[in-house]
Amino acid sequence: MTLVSHSQAGEIANYLAQDDPKMLSGALLVDANLPPFFTDEEIPRLVAAAQPAVAAAKKDPEKPANRQLISTSEGFTEAHKAFHKVVWPDTVPVRVMLSEKTPFDGSPEDAQRWREAAASFVHAASNRSLVTAKGTSHEVPTERPDLVVKEIENAFAAQH
Repeated sequence: MTLVSHSQAGEIANYLAQDDPKMLSGALLVDANLPPFFTDEEIPRLVAAAQPAVAAAKKDPEKPANRQLISTSEGFTEAHKAFHKVVWPDTVPVRVMLSEKTPFDGSPEDAQRWREAAASFVHAASNRSLVTAKGTSHEVPTERPDLVVKEIENAFAAQH
């Protein structure tokens, strides 16, 4: 099976790959959360940056998007300290697709850390590759589905 994940679903993909690598023949992680990004230095920065949005969401907790944000914020630190320790198995090939602008378009420092984490993740094994989706924001799948499909085809072709 070829797994494709975007954004926060990258966490699910990493846990799945770590826990059951034989299930996967490969993966494409599209601007996905990767363990190297969630360092002891980065996690508090993310929590602090989200606080205004979380506070606003708590004023209207019935709105579905607000419920998701509130839920995600609870336990964020502990969950991401654990996620930082997840190890992608060397037996599962993976392609990492980054958006050009990253999810941190408004924060050059966090955007650079996002890129560095992806590069670190990719360089950890020879069966990993990195591609940047030029001209895209974090919403790569909706902005450039053609690029995502092309990389899925490339991942699938590399497995056979």
